[in-house]
Amino acid sequence: MIIEFIRLRTRETTRSAVWNKNLAINIIFGLLMLYVIGSFMMIGFLLDRILENAFPDSDPVEQKSGYQHYIWIVNVVCDRQFHDDRFFT
Repeated sequence: MIIEFIRLRTRETTRSAVWNKNLAINIIFGLLMLYVIGSFMMIGFLLDRILENAFPDSDPVEQKSGYQHYIWIVNVVCDRQFHDDRFFT
């Protein structure tokens, strides 16, 4: 029964006039999200090596911790600016 409902729902969406447009947009967004996730993963894995090359005299763990604090502060400020004020009260 549920499989029949899923089959009918699929037929309904594929007969839609905007199916090809939405499909192309969803594929583009999916590829973009894979690129962004891959970039963040590579930065996460390679940040120690990047910091070692950029600051050879200091400990990369201390540098990474300092950058994470700044990123957290920027994230809090951006959330405060872009979200509704009722959310934070």
